[in-house]
Parts: sequence; C-alpha cells; structure tokens
Amino acid sequence: MTMETANAFGASVDLVQNRDVGLYLVIGSEEAPTVVRSNQGRVVTTLGDGRFLAVMTFPSSAAVQQHHEINLCGPVTVDAHRFNSFVSAVGLQDPP
Repeated sequence: MTMETANAFGASVDLVQNRDVGLYLVIGSEEAPTVVRSNQGRVVTTLGDGRFLAVMTFPSSAAVQQHHEINLCGPVTVDAHRFNSFVSAVGLQDPP
C-alpha cells in the first residue's frame, strides 16, 4: 500500500514491529489453529471457513505465515474512534 492510497482512505501505516503482542487475522487449513498454538500464539475467536483471530508476537506471526498450512497471517488494528462511531451508527449503543 502506498502512502497516497493510505491517505485516500484515511488509513495510517505503522511499521513498528517490536510490540510485545498483537492481534492477527489468520486464514488457513483446518490445521491452522494448531500451527498458531505451536508458535506460542492463542486463538481468540473463530470466524469460520478457516479464518480466525489470534494473539501472538511479531516473530511468531512471521513463523506462522511461513507454514504451508497458512494462506495469510496479517496484523489487525482497531481504531477506537472509528469503532465507537460504527457502534453508535448501527445502534449498539446510545450516542453520547
């Protein structure tokens, strides 16, 4: 993704890789959760069709991504302001 593309969509690009633990979207075979656990990761929610969210370190995510049972292992970032706007927009909470 180029910076122009990121800016056009209001996205930010964060290249920091030394965070202790992050949230990752993992897509793979039925064995993918086992691959994550064997690399010190933890599956936190299953999304179906071989997709799930997992918590792990960056080095673990790099190892998981290289495994033949994994199609994708990418970081997920949640922007709290946008998430709260979404929650209000869909009526999950009363606006302030």
